[in-house]
Amino acid sequence: MRRPKLRMPVGSAYCRIMQAYTLLLRRKHVEHPEHVDDGKVIVMRSNLRR
Repeated sequence: MRRPKLRMPVGSAYCRIMQAYTLLLRRKHVEHPEHVDDGKVIVMRSNLRR
């Protein structure tokens, strides 16, 4: 006689289960500086734009 297979939880359900047992790591909240667009093109070498 076979045992019924247990279904693995998917994405969000997995996270809810982990959160219920306090197994999730805390999210890092890092403030990023605003992007300043100066109109320049950044290239690896000086002669790549053709």
